[in-house]
Amino acid sequence: MRDRIVRVAGKSFCGRDSTGSLMDDVARELGMSKKTVYLHFESKEELLRAVLLRRVSEADAGLERLVKEKGPFRQSFGRLFVSCRRWSPT
Repeated sequence: MRDRIVRVAGKSFCGRDSTGSLMDDVARELGMSKKTVYLHFESKEELLRAVLLRRVSEADAGLERLVKEKGPFRQSFGRLFVSCRRWSPT
């Protein structure tokens, strides 16, 4: 359940100017009460830390794969650039 909440929170969090209604939005998206979300995460900050940790771990794994990849440097660098843009908050 925690993983599902983190995934939904990550989608909800991206592109926001504020985290004001994040817990409400996550609960609504998952079809559960905000209280249920708080059973899994003590605070909004704890949930946001979990989202960031997941994003950093995913990005790290992807970048590691690209660096280890064989082939022309230019091609690998291009994929690295696209991968980095994917993680930018725009």
